[in-house]
Amino acid sequence: MVTGNNRLTTTAAASIYGPWLQVSDPLSSIQGATRLLPAGGAILGRFSQTDATSGVQKAPAGVDIPLQKVVGVELQFQNTNLDQLNTNQINISRTVPGYAYCIKGARTLLQDMPNRYVPIQRTLMAIRQSLKENTIFAVFEDNNPTLWSRLSAVVSQYLQGIWQQGMLTGTTAEEAFFVQCDDTNNTPTTIAAGEVHIKVGLALNSPAEFVVIDINQMSSSTTTTA
Repeated sequence: MVTGNNRLTTTAAASIYGPWLQVSDPLSSIQGATRLLPAGGAILGRFSQTDATSGVQKAPAGVDIPLQKVVGVELQFQNTNLDQLNTNQINISRTVPGYAYCIKGARTLLQDMPNRYVPIQRTLMAIRQSLKENTIFAVFEDNNPTLWSRLSAVVSQYLQGIWQQGMLTGTTAEEAFFVQCDDTNNTPTTIAAGEVHIKVGLALNSPAEFVVIDINQMSSSTTTTA
């Protein structure tokens, strides 16, 4: 991806947000004075609010939590611009009638699924960190079927919990995740290398990025879709 004269790394570990936001100027003695600031601070605040109210699996975007104390934006974008901006992995904040200024994108710099979306990448990061913490007891334990069974139970219990919280999709736990820690992925070679392997598969929720409305005009002889 190229922006201006700079080439950006294609990665799920970063996102672009814009434009700059207009806020009240706390350093000015003039009543009503404003200044433009980079979007980063407000975006991180939105991330924090979303984490607290819904969790990392929820996209930090939309009209449910508008940006706080934002009175304007440096550049105005219309609905017709959003498709092109989304295609280029750029997340825009803009005014939404009745909701003030809102973030209208949740994409990383990776175009491929599923890590295209910020909540999916952040959910994977959170789960990976939690699993590391939950399985640290295994370090220097005997690497044998007893340990594998214990690790499988610990990881499955954690995943069962986050599935029940709505972080994973699927009507049953079997549809939501699987855990493999046995002699198929823990071979004599990996054991000799001092490694214990746990394979985890997850069914993550993807955000509803666009709302598509089909309107049918019906009569006795014709049907029109708009």
